[in-house]
Amino acid sequence: MLAIRPHLHVRRHALQFLRFHSKVVTCSELLIYGANTDVGKTVVSAALCHYLITRGHAVTYIKPVQTGSETDADAISRLCTAEGLSNIAFETLFHYPSPESPASAAEKAGAIPPEDAAFRQAVVESLARGSLTAPRFRLVETAGGPLSPGPNHTFQADIYAPLGLTSLLVGDARLGGISATVCAYEALKARKQAPKMILFVGSEGQHSNAVAVQRALPEVPVVSIPQVPPLSEPLTNWVALKDVADGMSQVLRVMKGEIPGDEEHLQGAKQEVQVEHLQIDQNHLWHPYTSMVKPGRVWSVRSAEGCLIQLEDGRRLVDGMASWWCAIHGYNVPELNAAAANQLGQMSHVMFGGLTHRPATLLAKQLLDCAPEGLTQVFLCDSGSVSVEVALKMSLQYWAMKGKPSKCRIATVQRGYHGDTFGAMSVCDPVRGMHTLFKGALAQQLFAEPPELSTDWSTGDDGFSSMESLLKERHQEVAAVIIEPVVQGAGGMRIYNPSYLQKLRKLCDELDVLLIFDEIATGFGRTGKLFAAEHAQVSPDIMCIGKALTGGYCTLGAAIASEKVSHGVSGPDGRQPLMHGPTFMGNPLACSIAAASIQLLLDGPWHSRVKSIEEQLVRELRPLAAYAEVEDVRVLGAIGVVELKTAPAEPQKLQAALVDQGVWLRPFGRTIYTMPPFVISSEELSRISGAIASVLDELEPKNSAVLSGRGACELELGQKVEAAVDFRNALVSNPKDAFARAWLVKVREEIRAEVANGQALDSPKRIPQTPMALQPHVKPPRQRVRPVLRAPAELPPGPRAPVPIIEASPISPEQAATTEASAHEAQPAQEPGEDAEALAFGGATGSEAPTALPEAPAAVVPAASTQETARRPESPQSGSLEAGEVHKAPPPTSDAQDATPIAEVFSIPQMDPTQEPAPVRRSARLQAKLQAKATAHPPGVKPKAKAKTKAKAKPDPPGVKPKAKAKLKAVAKGKAKAKARVIKDLS
Repeated sequence: MLAIRPHLHVRRHALQFLRFHSKVVTCSELLIYGANTDVGKTVVSAALCHYLITRGHAVTYIKPVQTGSETDADAISRLCTAEGLSNIAFETLFHYPSPESPASAAEKAGAIPPEDAAFRQAVVESLARGSLTAPRFRLVETAGGPLSPGPNHTFQADIYAPLGLTSLLVGDARLGGISATVCAYEALKARKQAPKMILFVGSEGQHSNAVAVQRALPEVPVVSIPQVPPLSEPLTNWVALKDVADGMSQVLRVMKGEIPGDEEHLQGAKQEVQVEHLQIDQNHLWHPYTSMVKPGRVWSVRSAEGCLIQLEDGRRLVDGMASWWCAIHGYNVPELNAAAANQLGQMSHVMFGGLTHRPATLLAKQLLDCAPEGLTQVFLCDSGSVSVEVALKMSLQYWAMKGKPSKCRIATVQRGYHGDTFGAMSVCDPVRGMHTLFKGALAQQLFAEPPELSTDWSTGDDGFSSMESLLKERHQEVAAVIIEPVVQGAGGMRIYNPSYLQKLRKLCDELDVLLIFDEIATGFGRTGKLFAAEHAQVSPDIMCIGKALTGGYCTLGAAIASEKVSHGVSGPDGRQPLMHGPTFMGNPLACSIAAASIQLLLDGPWHSRVKSIEEQLVRELRPLAAYAEVEDVRVLGAIGVVELKTAPAEPQKLQAALVDQGVWLRPFGRTIYTMPPFVISSEELSRISGAIASVLDELEPKNSAVLSGRGACELELGQKVEAAVDFRNALVSNPKDAFARAWLVKVREEIRAEVANGQALDSPKRIPQTPMALQPHVKPPRQRVRPVLRAPAELPPGPRAPVPIIEASPISPEQAATTEASAHEAQPAQEPGEDAEALAFGGATGSEAPTALPEAPAAVVPAASTQETARRPESPQSGSLEAGEVHKAPPPTSDAQDATPIAEVFSIPQMDPTQEPAPVRRSARLQAKLQAKATAHPPGVKPKAKAKTKAKAKPDPPGVKPKAKAKLKAVAKGKAKAKARVIKDLS
């Protein structure tokens, strides 16, 4: 059963997610509304059930709320029983005996009506029940009309809207039914539930309600079926009528998204429009950060719902980007839709100069209630980038009004990003940033070294010394410091210690410098705090916000300043205006949506959701740190980052691979990251993590020698499970790898012994490749070799394990046969606690697991020297990775008594240049062949010279004079040149 969170904007896309992930079973759901009471919803449901069952389909009829002594499910059940139909299930979720509206019936029954969230959850669970076991059609019949009250006095249209089900409206064929039907349709359309079809029962003729409604609503098909017989007669003959069956067939075609009419013509026209649409995009539209001459690939989107993006080609992608970090509530949010529709009905925009409106004042109040302490004045602007422009302008004007115009430069840190407008570009990283082309034209600002990368905030240097030196040396010319708190976003998703901000705030106060926090990416809960400044428990003088401010619905930004700044900007007499006034400043539509988004965030359990996302990202992304191509894995709040050692050679192919995995991510530089909507489900988030792991698998080495070498490195570091995975993957790549086979068996025995002794094993950090049968490779008996395992006689304390050395040792065919037979023997059943071992061996347990080869005598390996030990790969920290912690290696050890280093095992031995090389052993046949070549071709003669000498030594053919011979050669050469010219011309 699908677990649904008890909040509206999470539950609204649960059903779409279920359909998206169900690859084996195809389910269809239809929500049946009526324009009024007693218009024929139940008889239409009965006809649909009859039509589907008689054609071999399974059906579930769901009546969420029923009033009256007899249920509609009973009536449909009698019809099916009379017809001998059994492939149908019935569910009535809430039943009240009194035949009136559900709210009144619940009160009369003395029952506590369900809350809207609980009601929707019951419907979703009913739809999900059995969805993965058998294909079924599910029909959900409402009670009354769309605006009839539900059990909790909420309109039914509002109750069902978040579920996003395909809907059918049964029209009212009675007198006055035209108005009732059109009003019901418009009410559903306003709630993004426009019915796919309107079906009338018994409305036939030129002047019928069906014809009038079709004329009033040409965008929706209207169908009429014959009138039902009187109640005294059974429905068996009526449901069997051809006109009724044709009507049900059209309903099902609408459910499947088919277009009534000339399907081939319409489908062809649709494809032509799609091609034209993409051509216009490619030839005339600029996309962010792309070339117009050689644009990157784009995917055309049809719609978006919840956390799913629907492409034009029918694919649904789980959105891991939240549309560049702004769609924190997901897409098509009913509350935000309602706020936009309500504001559009009043005014979409008025100028903010000399006028004001309630949406702006409501938004300002909400922002000041949740902003860091001390921020009291709000400047509403077009976007986050413009809010940075406003903040910079405020800081410069502040010092100009203070009589210190020399304080006119901005200090910041490298690896920062603050927007693409001109002033914002000047405080972006001038070296690694994306605006280096304009460096000569931008204002020259001051840059300190970036903060130290760290998510272990309890220890370590925060890297503040560079900023401290810069400010102490040049604070006389610095107006303000601007910085992204805790997380540097587009500069590489770098997470740093909040202590940096605490020291910065203190130093700015001491040196009389303003402090600006750019919370455009981190604001509104992204880092686990409402604003990232709360991690450091400090307040800036100015804070810039944007992105998630409107929940991703439209562009809006704000610069929020302290009273000190706002009064300083206004000058000594308070008359100096701030010379900035965007045309769409304080846009009422954007302000209304932003106010609704903030309220939706604060009313919901955003903190627990972000915490849950953080814990799952740590759990699922941490194993990726073991990949050879991964430099680092970082997690903070709803931010998950996998940083590669080198940028992908073809990033577009990487993104296309992610799309093929069913997720939308946009990697940049060396980072593959996700910042999903807060309402994402655990299943959707796992799909994102799995897609990242999948593309990393494609980057992983496939060479068995590389995998075996890495497995030996991990074995030396005590990472036995990871080593087993690599040895096993080496065998997947090359079943003849005797080194990997021998050590896979040995490591498996050691893991079994540790499990038997009750020792806890860490979960493997690397995901195994596709399982394979680990059968010994059969070689001809004359070439048989067996591995001789060498290890130190006494291991030093610590987690390190012996490193293997393979030597060829001849064995007899009888011994080889014994070895192969032992390798096929079945192993005992899996013991408790062997999950890590099973995963390391591709899930093989019991008889499927590989068996041990005969134990070979151990030999002593010389201890490593101090110099060799220093070159040994560093060992990652042990222990669990907490939320926000980064996988980091300690400094290399210099213990000379450590196990044999990898370099000694796998490197080519260095030879003394003064020493004579050992004679090369060759077979008698090969020596004779080489001696013959040396005799035929004296040393010092080049191959071409040999050929010429051989040609000259060859006697002339009999009867050909030397001159004639030269002439023949010239003719042949001329013919060859002519032929070459002809071939060139033809090509």
